[in-house]
Amino acid sequence: YRAAGELEAAIPTMERAVAVWQATLGPDHPQTAIGLNNLAALLTSAGRLDEARTALSSALAISEKTLGSEHAQVATLVFNLATLEREAGRLDDARLAFERALAIFETSLGPRHPEVATVLIELALLRWMAEGDEAARQLMGRGFALMEATTEPLLDATSERERLHLIRSRRGNLDSYLSIFDRPGDSSAAYHALLRWKGVVKNSLAAQRATALAARHPDLEEKLAGLAMVRRQLAEQVFSRPDPDRLADRDQAITRLTARTEGLERELAAASAEFRRESTLNITSRTEVCRQLKPGEALVAYLRFMRVSRAGDEKSPRLD
Repeated sequence: YRAAGELEAAIPTMERAVAVWQATLGPDHPQTAIGLNNLAALLTSAGRLDEARTALSSALAISEKTLGSEHAQVATLVFNLATLEREAGRLDDARLAFERALAIFETSLGPRHPEVATVLIELALLRWMAEGDEAARQLMGRGFALMEATTEPLLDATSERERLHLIRSRRGNLDSYLSIFDRPGDSSAAYHALLRWKGVVKNSLAAQRATALAARHPDLEEKLAGLAMVRRQLAEQVFSRPDPDRLADRDQAITRLTARTEGLERELAAASAEFRRESTLNITSRTEVCRQLKPGEALVAYLRFMRVSRAGDEKSPRLD
C-alpha cells in the first residue's frame, strides 16, 4: 500500500500489525517499538504529525525501557523524532533530538559509522536553515567527508541495482554541501566535493570492470576475486553494529582490511596496465584537473542542484 501511495490503506494495516505484536509479544517488546516507529513514518507521510509523534514517543519509551538509553535503536528513534519535529517547524526541539541521536550513535557505533554521517548532515542542515552559522559549515564538512568515506566500501559489496539506488539516495547530500559552502572563498571546497562525488559514481562501476577484466585476463582472476572478497568484508565491518565494548575490535578490522585492499590494488596495478589505467583515472582535486590541461585550455563544468534555503532566504527551495 505504501509503495503504491495508498497511505490511508497502509496506516490501518500497520495499526493491525502493531496490535498483533502488542498482544503476542507484549506492549514493551522491541518489535512492538519497531512497529510503532513504522506506523509513525506512515502517519508522517500522510501529514498526521501529532499522531505520528504519539506513536514515535511510545516506541522511544519502550526502547529506552528494554534496551537502555544508549542503544543504537534508541538513537534511530530519536533521530526519527528529530526529523518529525523539524517537519512540524519545532526547530529547537529538532536540534536537541539530533544532538542526542549523534551522541548515542558516536558512543554505541563509533565516530566513523555511516549513521553518524547521516546525523551530522541533517544537524548541519537544520542549523543552516535556522541560523546559517559557521558551526553548520563545520558539521556539514565532517558529515560529508564521513558519508563519502563510508559510501565507497558499500559500493564494492552490493549489486548494480543497489549501487544505483544508493547513489541516488545520497545525491541530495552533495546538494546540501554545495548549498552551505556557497561563498566566493568556498570554490575550492565545493569543486573538490563535486570531483569526489564523481569519483564515487565512477567507482560504483568497479565490480563490473573487475568482472570484465578477469574475463580478458584469466591470470588475474584469483587476485581480483580476493580483492572483491576483502572489499565485501570491509563493507560489512563499516556498516556493522557491534556491542560498544567491541568498537575497538571493529576499528582494527577496518584498518587491517583497508590496508589489505590497498595492497591488493597495488599488486594488480603492477601486474596489469589496464588495471593501472583504471586506478589513475580518479582525479580528486582542482590541482590535478589543472595539471591535465594544456596551456591555453580551460575546463567549464555545469551542475544542476537543489539549493537549500537558510535563514533570511525565501522559504521554497530553488534550483541553481
